[in-house]
Amino acid sequence: MTIYAGESYFEAWKIVPVLLIASFFSNLSSFYGTIYLAAKKTVGIMKTTIYGMLANVIFNITLIPLMGLQGAGIGSALGFAFVTLVRMHDTKKMIEIRVNWAQMLVSIALILGMTGVQIFIPASSYVTEILIGLLFSLIIINIQSVIKVKKFRDEK
Repeated sequence: MTIYAGESYFEAWKIVPVLLIASFFSNLSSFYGTIYLAAKKTVGIMKTTIYGMLANVIFNITLIPLMGLQGAGIGSALGFAFVTLVRMHDTKKMIEIRVNWAQMLVSIALILGMTGVQIFIPASSYVTEILIGLLFSLIIINIQSVIKVKKFRDEK
C-alpha cells in the first residue's frame, strides 16, 4: 500500500471506525426515510434532512477545532443520529414500529467497542482481529430483532 497510497492514507484509517458509526445511523435514517416515500409525504424527508444538515454543521464547527479529523467523523455520526431520532419520532404518525431499545443500545455499544478496539489496539495485533471478528459477529446476531414493523397506519 505504501507504493499506491501516500503516508496520509495511513493516518486517515483512524477515522474509519467513527465513519462506521456514521454509516450505521445513515442507514437507519434512510430506513425511516423510506416510510415518508411509502406514505407519499416526501416533504418530511426534506425537512429532516435540513435539520440533520444544520445539526451536522453545528457539531462539526464545534468538534473539528477540538478533535481535528476525528471531530469531523464524530460530527457526522451525531448528525445522522439526530436525523434518525427525528425521523423515528416523526414517522410514528404514519406507521407503528417497535424498537427493542435494549438490543439497539447493545448494538451501538458493540459498534463503539469495535471502534475503540480499532483506535486503541495496534492494527497488527492478532488480538485486534479476534476482537473485531467477535464484536462484528455479536452485532449481526443482536441486530436481527432490533426493529419490527407492527402495522402501517391507515390514511385519513
